[in-house]
Amino acid sequence: KQWYQRRVRGVPNRSSCLLQPTTHCIINVVEWPPFVIALDEVELIHFERVQFQLKNFDMVFIFKDYSRKVEMINSIPMSSLDAIKEWLNSCDIKYTEGAVSLNWGKVMKAIVDDPDRFFDDGGWKFLDPESDAEEEESPRKKKKKMAPVKKKR
Repeated sequence: KQWYQRRVRGVPNRSSCLLQPTTHCIINVVEWPPFVIALDEVELIHFERVQFQLKNFDMVFIFKDYSRKVEMINSIPMSSLDAIKEWLNSCDIKYTEGAVSLNWGKVMKAIVDDPDRFFDDGGWKFLDPESDAEEEESPRKKKKKMAPVKKKR
């Protein structure tokens, strides 16, 4: 598809509008205030409220500058999710998804306050439920197997 055909509806400010993804940014310059996010400033995009029974989801832009407040586009129709993922893949932008909305003010404050701990704890892996599940299972299995061996010795 051409970029023009990949427009998505969402709420970046207070009202719903059409957003145009491009190779370098996502924009809306028709409605006021204009909305422009340059992709080279984005580290990660997280999709919130991605659940089968919901009609809409939210898209959170996390910037490389962690002190910058995240930007959000709310109420994007679920039917646009695959097209947005395809666009992000073509632009080499990493994304994650989850079922719940997070308190991004608190999340980003914790990261800025202690970036070493954030990276030691796996960075953004907490946003990816599949990697969390795999990581949580294997240490538990190892601990269960190792604990009886240690006690017998």
